[in-house]
Amino acid sequence: MLNMASMTQQEAESLIEKLENLHENPPLAILRNDGLRQRFREAAYGASLAVHTPSDGVHLIAYGALYSSMARIGVDTKLFETLAASPSPLSSEEIAEKTGVELALASK
Repeated sequence: MLNMASMTQQEAESLIEKLENLHENPPLAILRNDGLRQRFREAAYGASLAVHTPSDGVHLIAYGALYSSMARIGVDTKLFETLAASPSPLSSEEIAEKTGVELALASK
């Protein structure tokens, strides 16, 4: 087994490429098995925390509540349903019209 602490630059890049591939194409063996899926999720989360810097932690604390609030607004306005039901990308104006929110809130 590879000692992660002594990983070379090339080995690290290879590991990152594998993780990126997993992100794009998750294995069905993991997706179909709740035990494996939970172990994978916990291992990935642990690995992510292991490479966090102090400033990453500050960012997580500072913006964590904002992300939760934004998700709640998306649910309450049916934004996610609206976007998922659309066969093509929507403009800010279309999002505002379909969700009933002010245009200023639907744009950048």
